[in-house]
Amino acid sequence: MNAITEGGTWSGPYWAKISGCAIMAVRHLNLRNAEIVPHVAKLPQDFNVSFLLEDSGFDPSVAVQSTHSMVQDGADALVGPVLSACAGPASLISGISKIPVVGYASRAPSLSDKLTYPYFARTVMSDSTLIWSILQVCKLMGWSSISVLYQDDAWGKGVAEAINTAAGHLNVQILTSQQFNRFDPASITSAVNAGAQYGGRIYIYAAFEGTYDSLFFAADDANIVGRGKVWINALGAGIPHDMVAASSDQVRMQRLLSGVLEMSEDALFEERAVRLASVLAQEDPEDIYHEKLGPKEVLLPQMNGAPDARCGYMYDATMAAGL
Repeated sequence: MNAITEGGTWSGPYWAKISGCAIMAVRHLNLRNAEIVPHVAKLPQDFNVSFLLEDSGFDPSVAVQSTHSMVQDGADALVGPVLSACAGPASLISGISKIPVVGYASRAPSLSDKLTYPYFARTVMSDSTLIWSILQVCKLMGWSSISVLYQDDAWGKGVAEAINTAAGHLNVQILTSQQFNRFDPASITSAVNAGAQYGGRIYIYAAFEGTYDSLFFAADDANIVGRGKVWINALGAGIPHDMVAASSDQVRMQRLLSGVLEMSEDALFEERAVRLASVLAQEDPEDIYHEKLGPKEVLLPQMNGAPDARCGYMYDATMAAGL
């Protein structure tokens, strides 16, 4: 029996739906449902997969504890966690027991180092690939100089390194590269103000949800966002609508986003996303729900809603771990 375990955080309907896609993948393995992965139909009759759920809490120390717990419980493979800063330590811990970790959202280029992380794999592209594409767009648009703002964790530092590498190959000048502590608004403001001193017009920012108000409002105060400026999110996901919805000042955020460039990877998986959405819509929400995900009455109505690329990565990662 294989144990498929999800190490990501599922706080809220969005993350619960992603975890639900992992549960759906386990169901498809056990039911030999080959609508998305044809190879499933060829599995032997005695093949069966069970799963455990743990929460990394977006915290490396918690991810290590959860990984150790799942290994002790007999997991044969781990899926997740979402952050590169958590996936690296989790892979090192599980690797002691030669248990693979399959990431669905961990993009840091450093995780591709097989000498350090021999038991880590992923279904999402590395930031090296994504950043190369972003810099090519900058080159195509005639933006010969850029400024970089990034959070000081494994993912953010990996993005900054990938930008440096791509910029060198494409002859794009980096005016400045400023890091910040995403949990400290004062650090974010300091990085923005330092970056503003270089007079740049194009900004690539590597930041997670929860930092956007501090980042963009500081940029507004420094007059480096909005009309005449371009901001590109290094996450590679179209999120301006979510940024407005989550903002403490939605009117101000909506105004500032006039200069934000969306470079979403969802379009790369359009045909497959349609198939995933169709299959997910047929699922009974009760079958892909788990009590650890949160209140049933809140989550069930949204569990099998339209999936995004990250849902697809999760489904694929769980399938890969199971197979």
